[in-house]
Amino acid sequence: MPIDLKMECPGCESEQQFAVRVRKTQYPSIIELFVSCRKCPYEDHLRFSTAPLERMRKVRARLAARGSVYRQKNGSVPMHIVRAIARADGIIANEEAVVRKAVS
Repeated sequence: MPIDLKMECPGCESEQQFAVRVRKTQYPSIIELFVSCRKCPYEDHLRFSTAPLERMRKVRARLAARGSVYRQKNGSVPMHIVRAIARADGIIANEEAVVRKAVS
């Protein structure tokens, strides 16, 4: 995962980068995203997700970045990017609801 969080570990107080890690759960096709310390047993749960949901989050982030570039260059975001972001948001919301229902 591309997100790195540099902070002190609450367990051992060592400063390090906490990369987001993934592990399978007891639920089929559901994964857990978490961060953990490399020096002590500290772990922090971030969220439950699915692989397609995480891919869609990356697609949405790329679209938002592209829209930001267009906004800086031209002063506005093209409508096809706005629509694509809205579609991605809808897909993400639906998939998150499925994950919440499966986990609860």
